[in-house]
Amino acid sequence: MLEVGCSDGSNLIPMAVSLPAARFVGCDLSPRALDAGRRTISALGLMNVTLVEGDLAAVSPAHGAFDFIVAHGVYSWVPPPVRDALFALASGRLARNGILYVSYNVLPGCRVRQAAWDVLHHHVDRIESARARLDAARQLARLIADGGAATCESDQALRAEFSAIAQHSDSELCHDDLAVPNEPILFHSFVQHAARHGLRYLAEADFCTMSDTGVSGDAKTYLSSLDPLAREQYLDFRPAAPLSPIAGRS
Repeated sequence: MLEVGCSDGSNLIPMAVSLPAARFVGCDLSPRALDAGRRTISALGLMNVTLVEGDLAAVSPAHGAFDFIVAHGVYSWVPPPVRDALFALASGRLARNGILYVSYNVLPGCRVRQAAWDVLHHHVDRIESARARLDAARQLARLIADGGAATCESDQALRAEFSAIAQHSDSELCHDDLAVPNEPILFHSFVQHAARHGLRYLAEADFCTMSDTGVSGDAKTYLSSLDPLAREQYLDFRPAAPLSPIAGRS
């Protein structure tokens, strides 16, 4: 298994402990995070996990093929050339029937979050100190969330988003809400991008989001008339949109 953007290996290391016969590789650009992970690996005496500093496009061929590649919190938060490099890596390095897990911010469900992010950026982008930026963003989120009765019913969704943001950790605020770039996309655009690299959509990580449970009879009839990929896209048009598609190489 390869994890792209592995940070300090906190996802890989527990798996390496639990699956001693498996092999794990992580890559990241942060030497500080990687050093922390390597200290943990050394303290545990693990021999089946390696953390590599460098760009995902530079993962050495010496590591061989991978049954699984994980890219959590990467796709929406990197420029288009890096997204291409991620899919090229998966296309070239996944074993036959290997699986690539990719999380990203998905449209249209992310539109409300985008509106909140626009407000936060207007408020904090001229603040130089990272600590001050986070504090200012959280303060404004609380002010808006607690700003009294909404004049329009549609405002409630945005209020709820600011309420959630006010509770986010520093990491979530920095690496998601205030991240640049941060580009949500439609499901069908993600699938088309993957297909250009020889990858096929397999499933959502949360299988219940693929269900038509709770959908009206007429909507179920319409969904049943669609091909599988179109069906997934139209399921996304419901208020609750799925996250974290899985793609595979066959």
